[in-house]
Amino acid sequence: MKKICVGVFAISALLMASAASAQVTGSVGYTHLDEDVSVGALQGTIGYRLPVMEGVAGSGFFIPELRAGVGINDDTVGGVKVEIDNYYGVAPRFQYEADGGLYGFLQTSYVNYKVKGSALGVSASDSTWEFGAGLGVGMAFSQALGAEVSWERVDSADLFNISMRFGF
Repeated sequence: MKKICVGVFAISALLMASAASAQVTGSVGYTHLDEDVSVGALQGTIGYRLPVMEGVAGSGFFIPELRAGVGINDDTVGGVKVEIDNYYGVAPRFQYEADGGLYGFLQTSYVNYKVKGSALGVSASDSTWEFGAGLGVGMAFSQALGAEVSWERVDSADLFNISMRFGF
């Protein structure tokens, strides 16, 4: 599944980049999920910037994104090793970009999370679709490179993300 997610992102990036340069956006980052367990994942997104408002001090964009990730950190609770196997879904966001490169965003998500637990040589996994919502801030260093941090609430879990953002 991990190879499939990486392949889908690569193909999507190539197709979208050839269709519209400078409006395709993507990110690569680390996501930390904190609930009763503390696990981490490597996450990637790809989306398309659609202008929705022009202002004197900046511009607003609607950015529908595809999101996918794979677990890279696990946690042990009560002798059970818990980890994120993978996740994928959609995460549209409204982003307001001020002059000077600073931007803020509000985001929703609908993502399928596959988690795995194992103990004493026995493992079980489960997947579920979850809605989430959050906010974040970022800094664009150029049209092609930026960095951002965000917080998202999914069910009763907090997700914290730090990412590098790219424009194609």
